[in-house]
Amino acid sequence: MKKKIGAGDKLSGIKQISLGYDHSVALANDGTVFTWGLNHEGQLGDGSKTDQDSPTAITFLGDVPIKQVATGMSHTIALASDGTVFTWGNNQDGQLGDGNSGWGTNQLSPAAITFPSGVTIKQVAAGSSHTIALASDGTVFTWGDNRQGELGDGNSGWGTNQLSPTTITFPGGATIEQIAARSRQSMALASDGTVFTWGMISKGNWVGSDTQASPTAIPFPGGATIEQIEAGASHKIAIASDGTVFTWGSNDDGELGDGTMGTIEASPIPIAIPGGATIEQVAGGVCFTMALASDGTVFTWGLNLYGELGAGNIETNLVSPTVMSIPEGVLIEQVAAGNSYTAVLTSDGTVLTWGRNDYGQLGNGGKGTDQATLQKVIFPADASAGDPIPGD
Repeated sequence: MKKKIGAGDKLSGIKQISLGYDHSVALANDGTVFTWGLNHEGQLGDGSKTDQDSPTAITFLGDVPIKQVATGMSHTIALASDGTVFTWGNNQDGQLGDGNSGWGTNQLSPAAITFPSGVTIKQVAAGSSHTIALASDGTVFTWGDNRQGELGDGNSGWGTNQLSPTTITFPGGATIEQIAARSRQSMALASDGTVFTWGMISKGNWVGSDTQASPTAIPFPGGATIEQIEAGASHKIAIASDGTVFTWGSNDDGELGDGTMGTIEASPIPIAIPGGATIEQVAGGVCFTMALASDGTVFTWGLNLYGELGAGNIETNLVSPTVMSIPEGVLIEQVAAGNSYTAVLTSDGTVLTWGRNDYGQLGNGGKGTDQATLQKVIFPADASAGDPIPGD
C-alpha cells in the first residue's frame, strides 16, 4: 500500500536541502520529502507536471523513511534508510536507472530501482543527466548520460549511456567514501584522502570543454588531505583536513574565489577566507560558490546575475569570499546551491532561500520575482510558516 512518510505529523524541522537546476528538495527529520519549483519533467515527484511555489510532501511505496536526497537538472533521487534508491523526473538519457530512456519514460512519482543482490547504497549524487551511487563497501555505480565521460566507465560520446546502475573502477583499487556531481562532471573521495574526477573538464564558458572518461587522481599542493568534495557547474571545490578550501576549473565569473575572473585553473589552488575562518561545508552552483564556517558564517562569491550571492544586490559579481549578512541570532548549519539560486538551513530546521525565482523554486509562495535577500520557505506543516525570518 502507498503511504506518505510522515503524513499527518507536524513538521519537526528540515535536516537536508538539495537544489537542482530550478527545483528544490528538502528532507525533514521524520523522513518526509518536500519538493517545489519547476516540474515540467515530473522532477517534483507529486504525480503531475505542475510547478509548485511552495513545498509539497510526496509519497513513497512502503513505510521506510528517506535519509538523503539529491537533485539533477530535472531528475531527483532519494535514498531510504534501508538502502533503497528511488528516482523520478526526466529520463531522456537513462538517468533514472530503471532500464529505460527517451521521451515517454519520465517518472512523475518516485520508483525504486534495482542494484545487484547484497548491495547497500549509502550515498547518492546527481549531475545534469547522470546519477551516481556509493555502496557501503565503497563500490561506485553510475548511470545516465555519458556524452562527456561523466559515468567514468572509460567510454564517452553518443551511444555510451547506461540505463541501469553500472560499477566503475578506480586506480589502485581505491576505496571510495564520498561522491559528488554537478552538470557533466563527477568526483569521488577515497578513504586515504585522494580525490578522483572524471567527465567534463571545463575550458571556460566561451571555449568549451575536454572529456575525461575514467577516474583520475588529482594532486593537491603540499600533499593536503581532503575531507570534503563538491562540484559546481564548471568548477570544483574541496576542503582539506585543516579547513583550507581549494578550487579549480572555470573562473569566468569569479567562482574560484581567488580575486580574479575570466581565467582557468587546471589544478587546485588554495583560496583565502576572510578572518582565517575554518570552513566546514561548501556548495557549488552555476558559476558561484558558497562556504559555511564553523561559527555559522556564510561566505559567497562568483556570479550574482539573479541575486544568488545574497549580497542584497543583483548583477554585481564577487571575485573573493565575502561574508553574507545573516539576521542576528540565526545560526546556519547547511548551505546549498542551485542553478541561479541558493538556500541555507538554520539550526532550528528553517530553510531560507534567495536568487532566481521564475518557477517558484524559492518556495516562498510566489514566483516570477527574483530575490537578493533571504526568503523563508513555507512548509505545509510548519506552524511558524507565517512568522518572519528569525532575527528580523
